[in-house]
Amino acid sequence: MTQESSISGEQEITKPNLKLMLDRLSIPIEYVEDMQHINTLLLVDCQYGGTNVKELSADNIYVIR
Repeated sequence: MTQESSISGEQEITKPNLKLMLDRLSIPIEYVEDMQHINTLLLVDCQYGGTNVKELSADNIYVIR
């Protein structure tokens, strides 16, 4: 099984607990400014439609608070 890159917005993830989670779970991150429609969007510790979250077109949107 190949692991795809996870996508983050144009701003670097700075919260220590999120950085620790990414490191421990070996989740690769790719920073992007814009992207086309995607299958799954997973948001962690934020709210879709909030001022710090860019709205992206996705079939499935999941939020972990």
